[in-house]
Amino acid sequence: MQDVEVPEEAQSVHSLGEQGMPSGDQENLFLLLLPNLSLSRDHLAAREFPGESGNESVRSSGGQGSSSGGLESHSGFRVQRLEQNLLQTLLSLIMIAILVAIKCGPSPEADSYIVVPGHPRPLYREVAMMVMLRRPPVCPYVIELYDWFDRDSSMTLVMEYPHWCMTLRQYLDMQIGVPEVKARIAMRQLVQAVRHCFSRGIFYSDINPRNILVGLDLVPEIKLIDFSSARRLNHNGYDSSTYTGVSQYQPPEVYGRLRYHPVPTTVWLIGLTLYVMLKEQLPFRFVKDAFLGNIPGLSAISIAGRDLIRKCLKAKPEDRPTLQEISEFPWMNA
Repeated sequence: MQDVEVPEEAQSVHSLGEQGMPSGDQENLFLLLLPNLSLSRDHLAAREFPGESGNESVRSSGGQGSSSGGLESHSGFRVQRLEQNLLQTLLSLIMIAILVAIKCGPSPEADSYIVVPGHPRPLYREVAMMVMLRRPPVCPYVIELYDWFDRDSSMTLVMEYPHWCMTLRQYLDMQIGVPEVKARIAMRQLVQAVRHCFSRGIFYSDINPRNILVGLDLVPEIKLIDFSSARRLNHNGYDSSTYTGVSQYQPPEVYGRLRYHPVPTTVWLIGLTLYVMLKEQLPFRFVKDAFLGNIPGLSAISIAGRDLIRKCLKAKPEDRPTLQEISEFPWMNA
């Protein structure tokens, strides 16, 4: 194995706004800053799955043809209606006084749409993943999508915006490492979040500190964000050439095997994230180190913590624990 250097943790493909919520490349993020009162889920209940009741809504599928009443025959009128529906959504949220994030970007390519069971028309992949995730019961550790607007030239997502938070990367930049007691709380929540994704048929392949929001309360609460790289769960695995996560976090099998699989990959990402939380750096400088299992700096971590990290970062994916086994590790339950 050549001494291929793992890429340094440079600027993420997502730029970070002052409030800590990422916006993708060529995307804009706007925040509607309102009192963060409790969201009335009854208010949004009728909006969970637009179109399923037969009363299809132009606002939630926009350019994908979910308009009714002949709106598709006049694109200008349809766009005007979409703008009105976006405004109506924001006004509704204002009335119940919540904080939202609005993510805007160019219209996705046609091949980035997928079919979601129970939804009448194909959805943009990121929207599709979040629609699948918000089916009750929801997970409090996954960012929630409130609404979306798919227009001819742009895509707009209206999402939950937790108050008093920042990305884990920003949080780590403010201090040297995270105490194990706080890291344990965050890891329990992260495991719950990814297990929720799996339960909804979703593989979140891009776990890293820039895609995790951390609340700044005394007891931290995390939110998994940015589902632009998420994929449909396939236990048969994926072609290694199609890996979509951040390169410095990718597991050894992406380098050394033809296919990688969702559960072992997720466990690897969890182990890396835990190490970075405790040590504020990645454990491997060269790719060969990941294959050899040379993990430096473990002496400063508790024995139970070292055991969990070593097992999650096994070079062979079949040697790594399952998510259920991680949940049962002594360190997770200390």
